[in-house]
Amino acid sequence: MKKIIRLFIFCIFSFIMMSINGYALSGNLSSSKGTTNPGNKVTIYYTINHTSPIFSIEGTLTCKGSGINKSLSLNYDDMSNSLKKKSYSLSVNPTSTGTISCSASNVKVLDYNTGKWNNLSNKSISIKVNANSSGSSSNNSIQKNNDNKNLSSDNNLKSLSVSNGVLSPEFKKDVTEYKVEVENEVEKIKINATANNKEATIKGTGEKQLKVGKNSYGVVVIAENGKTKTYTIIVTRKEENPVYVEIDQAKYQVVRSLKEIEIPKNFKETKITIQKEEVPALYDSMTKFTLIALKDENNNIKLYICDIDKGTYTLFQEEQFTLARVFIMDMPTSKIPNEYKEYKQYINGNEYSVYKLKKSSDYALFYALNLDTGIKNLYIYDQEENTIQRYTDEYSKKIEENYNHLFYLTIALCGVLVLLILLLFILLMKKSKRKKKNGKEKK
Repeated sequence: MKKIIRLFIFCIFSFIMMSINGYALSGNLSSSKGTTNPGNKVTIYYTINHTSPIFSIEGTLTCKGSGINKSLSLNYDDMSNSLKKKSYSLSVNPTSTGTISCSASNVKVLDYNTGKWNNLSNKSISIKVNANSSGSSSNNSIQKNNDNKNLSSDNNLKSLSVSNGVLSPEFKKDVTEYKVEVENEVEKIKINATANNKEATIKGTGEKQLKVGKNSYGVVVIAENGKTKTYTIIVTRKEENPVYVEIDQAKYQVVRSLKEIEIPKNFKETKITIQKEEVPALYDSMTKFTLIALKDENNNIKLYICDIDKGTYTLFQEEQFTLARVFIMDMPTSKIPNEYKEYKQYINGNEYSVYKLKKSSDYALFYALNLDTGIKNLYIYDQEENTIQRYTDEYSKKIEENYNHLFYLTIALCGVLVLLILLLFILLMKKSKRKKKNGKEKK
């Protein structure tokens, strides 16, 4: 009888453990950059999260393209039953333009609780490798095929000037990029230059036609032995009727030409009126954002969200993550979860107000507009891996459901145990009565 009772109790406990021991297994693949240039290092991260302890991990992380063919074995063995999260990183350095394709494949995890291998779905990401865009060709050394080693390699300028305006900074032979600003009525400018070595050849000087806005000209110095060097002059011709706006008591000029501005995804060129002047703008029907380009006193140009009705201008900062483009906004009070406090946090080099359970936490919440869907959401930001995902209390609710499930199972178990104890007590009482009866009969 005791063996039957023990077996019954063991079955109940096994059923409970199977009911509450559901687990979540996931693998996340991300990169330190979405785009890069040849020669710039990119790090690929792959992280495995499991609610159950892990015995072993097997798989491969591979990156190919743009001169890259590199792999990392995702090997792990630990019988301590303590690991629930494991991260791997693979650094690559592209040598050419194109696309780096990275994938985590054939990844599987040996689960401690079940003793079985669980396969993770293959993950892949791409990193675009663009050509370097330094804006100048300074110190570009192209050596001619010349057997005479006595020819001069001096490709410096002795002087450089323009007919209108002043070079900034002041000319020095080792400085290869200069800026000049002229009034709107200046339609032409003459570039003058003298080589440091009389045997050198100069190209790119003379009279140049100016358009409104930025004009870039290169003065190429070819040394006697063929070695070249390029000096770049950027001439900015002012607009005829400039339009100015004020932001936080600072003066900004509306940029009338969008040719040299990188237009964000989904935005189309349009026209709006500011101070009775028609100016170019960008509009996205998804987000309902209207952007204009503004130039500060230092000639730095940035895009701003323009609200014509309110007369406000907000800096447009597109934060690019692996899987989403978002515009971070002020958090509505009603959206702040309980126990979260406001802190300042740098994300992709820009400072924002975020919300954390504690200041030292690697995870933060912010409120943002998805620039691809036009939907506003709470997002959780992982500082260590620079990744985001939509915030949901689904996991908390699931934990609460599991606790409720466990609570009711515990009550049921207690009821069963009480019944078993009563049954055992009744059996013992009956057995005691039989012994007493048998004792009397023997007498």
